[in-house]
Amino acid sequence: MEDTKSSTSALESPDYTDITTWSLPAGASARLGRGRIRGGLTFSPDGDSILVATDIGCWWYDLDTLTPRALWETERGMVSAISVSHDGQWIATGNMDGILKVWDIQTLQYIAKIETNRLVSRIRFSPSGKHIAVATVSGGTQITVYTFSPHLRTLVENFTLTPAEARLNDTTAMAFSPNGSLFACTSGINMTTVRQVESGEIVAELPDTYTEEPVGCAKVVFSPCGEFLAGCSKKDKVHVWDIQSGNFAMEPTTYYQSTRVLLTYLSDGTLRVAARHPKEIVIWNAKLQKKVDSIAYSGGTLACFSGDGRKLATMSRYDDIQVWHEDSPSKVVSISEHLHPDPVQRFPSTLVFSKDSQTLFCGYWKHIGFLAWDVSDRQITRTFPPKSDKYAPHPDMTFTMSRDAELIATANGKDSPISVWNVTSNTQVAEFLESSWQVCWLAFSPTLEYLVSSMKRNPAKVWNVASNTQVSELTEKNNLMAKRHKLIAFSPTGEYILGIGKESVGVWDTSNWEHLYESNLKEFKRSGSVFKFGTPLRFHPNGKHFITAGYEEDAYVWDLKSGEQVGTLPTEICLDTSLYRGKRENIQRVYDQQETAFRRVRGLETSPCGTWIAGAMFGEIRIWDAATLQIQMVIMLPLGCQKSYILAFSPCSKYLVTGAWWQQGQTKMSIRLWDITTGENIHIFWAHPTDVDWLAFSPDGKYLASGSYDGTILLWDVTPFIGA
Repeated sequence: MEDTKSSTSALESPDYTDITTWSLPAGASARLGRGRIRGGLTFSPDGDSILVATDIGCWWYDLDTLTPRALWETERGMVSAISVSHDGQWIATGNMDGILKVWDIQTLQYIAKIETNRLVSRIRFSPSGKHIAVATVSGGTQITVYTFSPHLRTLVENFTLTPAEARLNDTTAMAFSPNGSLFACTSGINMTTVRQVESGEIVAELPDTYTEEPVGCAKVVFSPCGEFLAGCSKKDKVHVWDIQSGNFAMEPTTYYQSTRVLLTYLSDGTLRVAARHPKEIVIWNAKLQKKVDSIAYSGGTLACFSGDGRKLATMSRYDDIQVWHEDSPSKVVSISEHLHPDPVQRFPSTLVFSKDSQTLFCGYWKHIGFLAWDVSDRQITRTFPPKSDKYAPHPDMTFTMSRDAELIATANGKDSPISVWNVTSNTQVAEFLESSWQVCWLAFSPTLEYLVSSMKRNPAKVWNVASNTQVSELTEKNNLMAKRHKLIAFSPTGEYILGIGKESVGVWDTSNWEHLYESNLKEFKRSGSVFKFGTPLRFHPNGKHFITAGYEEDAYVWDLKSGEQVGTLPTEICLDTSLYRGKRENIQRVYDQQETAFRRVRGLETSPCGTWIAGAMFGEIRIWDAATLQIQMVIMLPLGCQKSYILAFSPCSKYLVTGAWWQQGQTKMSIRLWDITTGENIHIFWAHPTDVDWLAFSPDGKYLASGSYDGTILLWDVTPFIGA
């Protein structure tokens, strides 16, 4: 088993200006970004700091200065839950692998650990810190209450609610009473139970009698006196039970029709409610039904109240973390280095180095078109488009960058013009007024003379960048498919434009913008396999062909001008064992399993020299000769790294780098450097805690940038392994 250990440091680091070097994986030079927020966040007991659980680990921020104090739990990351004890001595974290840890808050060393084998979704300390409640998810929610013994460094199970008892979703509510003797949780459909902490014995059953719908209680909190329990259903009806009688002490009240409402009690017994509205978050006094305050809302989720209920944290899609203070409601502090926990957004979508290799451009980070990161200073120097009212962030922003990183084009959602920016001069050089339809794709010609834009409803348009004018509209001969091309690109030589839609492939000749042909995707069918939208597609190095990869069979080469198939990249079982590269056990294992293995090509790349085509398949990397389309090499991948679907060639074409997606049992994903002539794996970087989504070499061959779904980019110096 290869070593996956990473370096960990940076507790109370005095060098706050170089946070990019904190707790890096071994071999990495710097990090851009601070991780996707996965496990939410929590206030310290005094409310002066906030702890954030992300894919790369846990961050600790001082709210007065907004500076990070520490980064820890980075060896695995993927922290899915976090909680701080009421006395401020302990921190509990849980991760996606089901590992629960309790940390000493002074040293940030864990003193107790237990493996639940289920994703940890929520953690709660009892007021005394003696007990910890943990909600885990795997085919249903399970709640376990542990007794925590700091001096024994142990967690001992008190009782567990089985999936039949617990609400079968990840929004199960749970809370301890102020004296720590009682524990309330959602125990079934429209039923909340209150139990003795030590024994698990039920002392009260509180039904949600106001509805017959199976909505359940998503949030609960005890009053300071311990006699009442406030709850909020998934339908956002806030109510209060009298625990002893089991009746409602406050009738169900709807504050807003959404699924985002937070509850907390103040020390004087006032129930405070935060409710998410379309453009603001409103904070209420529940008893008086009176608004306390409101703050602007730009999309995202409510996170948590501080222990005293006088601060509120939210996670915004744009500003990421905002903190409201009751004492100074006009001052909302913001921490904007994290990504919102959006399950759809993949990050990053583009990584491009400048010609001099000194700047890394990252596309689509927090709805910014591009940001420029200085490789030497490790600072963000510019954003495109620049932040202003005119270019406010938009969830449907579309952007592209020219291959040489000279021009950037952005379209900021519906009814927005297309803006073109010169990277070197940092100035806007063109603006095209589109129709009201949303632009969904942009692409520059190789000469940078033209820009093509596709829209959801109308035909694509071609613009002359220098003259700032439209020169053509890409209509079809039969005009039946004019509204269906979503992805569009110039061929490497600039002779053709290729448009890809959900049901068609269209090609135009750029000499006169003539439509050559339109092919229904069903025409790409081979042996029951259909080329589908999103399937890997690359232009052939000769600029006259393009390559598509289907499902469970060969990849095909097509003529751009005619649309006819001209070749095949074979993916069938390779019987010539002399072509295999890798460790003997990997070769034998994959070779034995190939009869049943999926033959789908998941990634395609061509070498800068035009000699090689690389394809990523499950368990192997296949190299073809670009001229003959014959197999030149089959690199066998080791266990745990079979999903190495992200590929990039070095500028000299002598090396190939692959990035892996997560597989069960992996704690860090591998980035592997391969010698393309011998198939030798010359180095392994154990990099991100989850999928590697993008790889890019700098033009001088010195740096490698890796982008991940964890919300960060890592920079690697590869010269010790491949030279420059």
